[in-house]
Amino acid sequence: MLAPIPRWLLIVLLVLPISAWALDPESQAAKDEGMRPYNAHQRMMSMPYLEIAARIGDVETMYYLAEVYRLRRLCCLRFPGSGRLPSSL
Repeated sequence: MLAPIPRWLLIVLLVLPISAWALDPESQAAKDEGMRPYNAHQRMMSMPYLEIAARIGDVETMYYLAEVYRLRRLCCLRFPGSGRLPSSL
């Protein structure tokens, strides 16, 4: 039978991952800056900013970046201001 886990070890294990969820200020700023054009339906412009936060490991940013790539693959995105489709898929 397994020995019970000490209370202090349980607290440490529960608290440690919470600090890992937070982004550093630079990555959080890149995520916020990337979400502005994304929410304004200018998703191609959001890609460089979202890539910064996604490289750090932010799961939510990875989702939005993957959505941009998916829409780009489906030819649903146009270059900002030009009205034309992206040439490279």
